[in-house]
Amino acid sequence: MPIKQIARSERMAPNTVRRLLKAEEAPRYQRRPRPSLAARFEARILSALQERPYRSAADIGRRIRWPGSASLLRAEVARLRPQVPAPAAQPRLLPELAPGWVECGLWLPEAPVEVGAGQQRRCPVVLMVAGHSGRLAARVAVTSSLSDVWAAQYRLFQEWDGVPHTVRWDLEGIDAPSWSWEEGVGWSAYQAQAELGSTTVEFFREGLTEPALLTVVREHLAAACPPGRPFTSPDDLAAALQTWMENFHTAWAPGRAARWAAERAALLRSPSADEAAPQTGPSDTHPLLRPPPGSRSLRVRPDSAGYVRAAGSDYLVGEWGARRTLTVAVTDAEVVISSGGYHAGGFHTLVYARSWAQKTQLTVPLRHEVVEHRSGVRREVDGP
Repeated sequence: MPIKQIARSERMAPNTVRRLLKAEEAPRYQRRPRPSLAARFEARILSALQERPYRSAADIGRRIRWPGSASLLRAEVARLRPQVPAPAAQPRLLPELAPGWVECGLWLPEAPVEVGAGQQRRCPVVLMVAGHSGRLAARVAVTSSLSDVWAAQYRLFQEWDGVPHTVRWDLEGIDAPSWSWEEGVGWSAYQAQAELGSTTVEFFREGLTEPALLTVVREHLAAACPPGRPFTSPDDLAAALQTWMENFHTAWAPGRAARWAAERAALLRSPSADEAAPQTGPSDTHPLLRPPPGSRSLRVRPDSAGYVRAAGSDYLVGEWGARRTLTVAVTDAEVVISSGGYHAGGFHTLVYARSWAQKTQLTVPLRHEVVEHRSGVRREVDGP
């Protein structure tokens, strides 16, 4: 059959028919080889690891402006990390800061944490390091959102029984709009209360100041935390944190107990002193030691199944709350559901332990309290 007749019958161009006749085998699609995205950034990732071998993949991604997915970057960092030898642990001098200074920021462990309901995720850790003594305080936060970070730091202030006169923040990793830091929208509750309490709040600026204390702490924790170690619960991570903090105080800040005593004495108004003193007028407790502004309140109605959605999970409300608008307050540890008025026998307050997992349903509260409408008698009832 002539080439032109083949082209007409197969509806091809004659040149296509000629090319196929000359081919040794049937054509098949082959993608053109191209270099991997990770290959283009390999040298920069190695350079970042050589500067700080314990640097996290997220930190490396921000520094090299990684354009791909986070999972690809973590895999590439894990592949290249063994090529960079870990430096010998040598004590580094902490900067000499005036008593009462602290540096605060987040550290994100590589290992996931079992948060319940068969779910795993990486939980951030809020760090606070005293500048004069090198004293470290750390607490696992529910999420990296601004409200949860502030609630965790509030607990750290309670552990120290006072508030530093100057708080220097590394905002890296905190979940809030980038513009809110400058304009004070996302940080307004914290900063406003800090200023009222005579506490100065400062922020590290990239290229201008570096969080030297936090860098020491993060490298210590990254070296202490095995990459493949799973955590069975947030409490398991908190227990490991306690051990790592004790090791940090032994290795990096030895002989500074006297400095910590002096620094603790320099902290602003402690809550224990306020509790011991009689309250004869408006409380002048330091605002940062009052109930944390990280608590979030919202007004919601239960759905048709009787659940209210708060902090990513559903909490069951009893018949007393059906078709009612309820007040839901979310803290770092609890979800408190309360009636806005007289509902089915009194004023109800329902308290659940906050779920760290997402999209779960909770039906067993910690307690359910009812205040009777007329008598004012307070009583506990079973179930939601």
